[in-house]
Formats: sequence, structure tokens, C-alpha cells
Amino acid sequence: MLLISAICGVVRWGIMGATTALPWLIVVQILHCGTFTVCHLAAMRYIAARQGSEVIRLQAVYSAVAMGGSIAIMTVFA
Repeated sequence: MLLISAICGVVRWGIMGATTALPWLIVVQILHCGTFTVCHLAAMRYIAARQGSEVIRLQAVYSAVAMGGSIAIMTVFA
């Protein structure tokens, strides 16, 4: 699933770099949906396959990376 997400991401960024035409931007938004959704589902599937206390730790790491990482990166640009 992560491979599908990565492929969608590469295609999406390639299209964004090549054109600004509205029909292609609509395709880019659909690919963005695919990238985010498939990556999130893959992470949730990985976490669900784990046992006991490991699930709690993995959920915390996923949340920290997804939310904290974004905030840290955007702070640099603010």
C-alpha cells in the first residue's frame, strides 16, 4: 500500500511541475486524496497487526510524526 501511495505522490508532483492547467490540477487533487488515504490506511493496517502495548507506542509515534513533524517544518517557513 505504501508503494501505491509513493507512486501517486511521484505522479502528482510530476504533473504539478509540468502544468497549471485546471483539468490537470483536478487530477492532482484526486491523486493527493489517493496519496494521503492509502498512506494513512497502510499505517493503520500496520499498527492494527501489532500486539498489546506496542499498539499504543506506534499510535503515539504516528500521531507525533504526522502532527508534530508538520508543525516543526512549517515553523521554519513561518
